Amino acid sequence: MSSGDEYLLTFYTTKGLYRCRAVVLEQSMQQPTTAVKLASEMEKYERRRFYRMGCIIPLTYAVLTAEQKEQYASLMECGTEEERLLLWEQFEENAEFFDGTVLDISGGGMRFNSVLPRQTGEFLLLRPDLPAQIRSELPLLLARLISSQPTKSRQEVYENRVEYIDISAVRRKVLICYIFQEERKKLYRD
Repeated sequence: MSSGDEYLLTFYTTKGLYRCRAVVLEQSMQQPTTAVKLASEMEKYERRRFYRMGCIIPLTYAVLTAEQKEQYASLMECGTEEERLLLWEQFEENAEFFDGTVLDISGGGMRFNSVLPRQTGEFLLLRPDLPAQIRSELPLLLARLISSQPTKSRQEVYENRVEYIDISAVRRKVLICYIFQEERKKLYRD
């Protein structure tokens, strides 16, 4: 690091992430400090790749074993919709299902509440209660749990964040189109 070098700085705050460019003015060898001058305005920075829509949608989900996850993922690649639904019926017979409420949904994942804590890294098979037209094209979503934390308002409710895995571009597009269609409806009502 030398005088005149330009860097992109990211600030983590309680109100979110902010970014700006900065130029190094001087660096002290006696103390581990560097003086910089901001070269641009602070801008709010979003790391998300997909728009997130706030919602309240009932959800049913099951926790999958690693073997079940591989079985489902392989059917997603080369199986028919009937084979996937047959596999879902097998899971329904053998798996324990839980209820939740989707709080927001995007093309990359979702956030939902449940009454039981989950373990980070678990594989979940999600069935959000989407409109029938969307559900026919996107009946199930395979996801990996990123985090599960007790909510601040009620300790007996957990907020879970998941990211979709093994979702095809076509299925993701169906979900994204649904999200934007719902947002347009909200804007029209408002």
